[in-house]
Amino acid sequence: AFSLLGINAKFDLKNSIIAENKKICGNAQTRILGPILQHGSIFYSLNPEIMENIFKINKEEIKEKAACIRDFGNFSQEEVYNAFKKSFLKNKDFFTNDLNNDEWNKINELLKNKYKTAKWNFNFNKPMKGSCHVQWENFSGIEATQ
Repeated sequence: AFSLLGINAKFDLKNSIIAENKKICGNAQTRILGPILQHGSIFYSLNPEIMENIFKINKEEIKEKAACIRDFGNFSQEEVYNAFKKSFLKNKDFFTNDLNNDEWNKINELLKNKYKTAKWNFNFNKPMKGSCHVQWENFSGIEATQ
């Protein structure tokens, strides 16, 4: 996807993706009782002040070591989405459907009653070492909507 956008990016030895000597994508993995959880973060844009507050890392260090897609061009979110979609789905059979109202209602119900709760996000208010949790009250009004 990065190459489709004209961004020269490569994996480093720590499983991050680097572009122009800055981390543009961070990856992490954990294994608990067999299952593997793999996730990564790719920033479209970057606000060092907000990241400093969330990750407790000095914003100057963030500016020095981190990059975002917008650092490499004035890409629209649609262009980035299409590049990642095309790359991810290359050589795969797939189909897409729009979600119906019942599915959107279920999403919002799960957000409210499960995924936005302290029990889910804080493991009974005891975050695990290395975990990052966002306080939902800082993002009032967020809903999964059509």
